[in-house]
Amino acid sequence: ARVRPEIAGARVLGHRVGLRPARKAGVRIEAEALPGGGLLVHNYGHGGAGVTVAWGCARAAAALVG
Repeated sequence: ARVRPEIAGARVLGHRVGLRPARKAGVRIEAEALPGGGLLVHNYGHGGAGVTVAWGCARAAAALVG
């Protein structure tokens, strides 16, 4: 509301929380061939470091596509 005073009186309709699951094995960035010729790229398990490593992981995942 400090940045946009016009929303100071807005009613909160709900709250949502995005969980950032981690994996003991670390981040998974891997391509998986699907039946029919598709390609599934896994890019998960970042935990709380998701924002920190996002650009590097996105580049690595994109490189798997070609």
